[in-house]
Parts: sequence; C-alpha cells; structure tokens
Amino acid sequence: MTLQEEYELSCYRVLDRLKEKKEVYLVRHVETGQLCVKKQIDLYNRKVYERLRTLEISGIPKIYCSVEQDQKLVVIEEYIHGKTLEEYLEEHGSVQEDTAVSFMLQLCEILKQLHSLQPPVIHRDLKLSNIMISNDRVIKLVDFNAAKEVQAGQMEDTYLMGTRDYAAPEQYGFGQSDARTDIYALGIILNKLLTGDFPKNKRYEGTLGVVIQTCIQMDVETRYQSVEDLKMALKRCCLSEKKDSGTTERNANVKRKNAAEKKAGAKRHAQEKPQMDPNNDSQKRKRKNIGKEYKELYPPKWYLPVGFRTGRIWKILTAVFGYWMITYCCLGMEFHDKNGALYSGYALWVNRIMVWIYMLFSVFFVGNYAKMRKKFPAMKGSAWKQLLFGCGYLFLFLCAAALIISILGG
Repeated sequence: MTLQEEYELSCYRVLDRLKEKKEVYLVRHVETGQLCVKKQIDLYNRKVYERLRTLEISGIPKIYCSVEQDQKLVVIEEYIHGKTLEEYLEEHGSVQEDTAVSFMLQLCEILKQLHSLQPPVIHRDLKLSNIMISNDRVIKLVDFNAAKEVQAGQMEDTYLMGTRDYAAPEQYGFGQSDARTDIYALGIILNKLLTGDFPKNKRYEGTLGVVIQTCIQMDVETRYQSVEDLKMALKRCCLSEKKDSGTTERNANVKRKNAAEKKAGAKRHAQEKPQMDPNNDSQKRKRKNIGKEYKELYPPKWYLPVGFRTGRIWKILTAVFGYWMITYCCLGMEFHDKNGALYSGYALWVNRIMVWIYMLFSVFFVGNYAKMRKKFPAMKGSAWKQLLFGCGYLFLFLCAAALIISILGG
C-alpha cells in the first residue's frame, strides 16, 4: 500500500458496522462529510473494482477507492439509501407481476451495461440481499465481490464463487460462467419475487412462469442468451397480460350491454301486459324464460338472511317461523351447574345467548349466507367432501361456543 493510498483510507472515519458477519462499515469522509461504505474483502478481483471505479455505470454504487491491505481488498464506495429486496419481501411479501417486471427490467438495464463492456463483466452473485431498492422503487445492484471479467476460450472458472440456490451449474465447475450465468440468477430472483420461494420448492405458474423456466435451464444454450433477450420476453408478457385484460374488459362491456337490453325488454313486457293462455305450451315456455331473465336482471339480495333472499312468500314465512322458534327455545332454556343447581342471572343469559348465536350461525353456514362456506378451507369440490368438512366445522363451532360459555358463564 502506497502513502497516497494510506492517506486516502485515513480520510474515512468509521461510524457503525453495517453487517455483523462481514467487515462492512458505514464511514464518513472527515473533510467533505460524505457518507460511504467501507468493505474488507478476502476473495476479490481488484481489476474489476478498478474498472468499475473508472466507469460511469448507472445503477451501481460509485467506487471511490480500492486498496490492498493485509492480504485483503479495502473498498470505499457510495452509500446507497434504502433496503435490500430481501428485506422488502420480508416486509411486503411476494409482489404482483407488474412490480416484479419493473424490478427485473431495471436489473436488466444495469447488467446490460456491465455485459456490454470489453471484456464483459459479470456479477456472479445476484441475489435479493445484493439488490437495493430506494423509497421511490429505484433498483441498485451492489456487492461485486464475486464479479469477474469473461475471458474468451477459458473452459471453466478458476474459483467457484456464488451463493447456493442462486448459482448456475457452471459455477460449480461445469464450464465457464458468462452473461448467461447472471440470467440464471435473474430467473431465481423473479421466482422469489413472485412466490417468496425458490423454484425447486415452489414454481410460479402465472404468465411469467415460462420466462422463469427459460432463465433457469441447466444448459446455457437453452437460456436467454442476453439480458436484452430477457427484457424482450418480459415486455412481451406485459403486452400479453394487457391484451388479456383488455379482452376481459370488452367482454364485461358486452355483458353489461346485453343485461341493459334484457332489462329494457323485461320492462316492455311488463308494460304491454299480454293475455296469456295457460294451456298454450309456447306461452308457458315464454313465461319461464321471462322469469329466468328476471332472475338474471334482479338477482337475490345476498345480504338478506337465509330464507329471505329469493323473495318468495312461503320461504319468508318459513324463515320467520324458524327464527322465532330458535329464539323462543334458546331464550327459554334452563341450565344446571355441576351440582344440579339452576343457573340464574348473568350465567344463565350467557348460556342462552351463546346457544342462540350458535344456532343462528349454523343456519347461516348451512344456508351458505353470502357464500360464506367458500371462505373456509376444503369447502370446495364434491358434495360429499363439502358435507364431511361442513359437519366438522359445525362441530368445531360447537366446541368453540362451549369453551366461551365455560369461560364467561361458569
């Protein structure tokens, strides 16, 4: 280390340690007050850091100096305000396709600059913890410890570097890593963004699933051959998604238009009041179709209690009688304690009200009020499956009611 390099390092005062398991520190320049990051790296390629220091590449931290000291490389680089994508996913969970595509396009743009250099520079350690995101969702690529220059004609990497689950097969000695190695890691990252897990555990099945599958091919020749190819594939998926959503919107407009026409036709039928012959088959079918159209135009009101939704008088009367009987029986019940003594006062009413709530809830559950059964796990599929799990849920509700009674009502 020269005197000039020693002086450069002495200008930075350590403020805090940023990573517990790595020698990464937050430092401040004693003269300018600028915040920077100081890293001490064991395995490194100083030539890469020196190249990055002399280049203006958007989307990566600016390198201010790199000095070899005690068989380590000390790097002073720009401090990036924000959080890693790993931290972002921990806070927000998996993201929507449009958000994932936005992140990926920014990463592709950064890597395009690196891969276009002569010789190309590849990152070789792309992962969520090496990608920063600012508050305005601008992506930055950091940590070039494993980066290298691609040498034409080299059969395999000198050092096996990368992170497990993100590293491509060629990083384990099966060939030389190149730009397609970074593309493999991008496929893993895209899957993690969309599912929160690695493809080997949970493969994304949506529109971008094909893109992920192409990125993570074992054979480098069957992957996207450049980040530009990957960008085009991502954009095609976006256009396809927008086209599908546009088609869906047009179909919805057609349905609304047809519904309006049906409604107008139903009104005309009501105004004309034609004379019907009860023995005429064609008029019977017509009355049946009108009734069907009426149901489509004026569907049952889902928010009404079970028995009131169809608007039929006999069902309403039956429901009123049923609700009255449940209320009458529950509020007239007598309860005994373990010693056979009758409950009274607070304990009595807690028992009565909880039984009443359980009975009403059972009616609503069996009657599928507001399609509530679909909100319970395993309540989709065959009728036998729904019956089996439905009985199980009713038993669980009964146990819960008994537990509440034992807590509140003694």
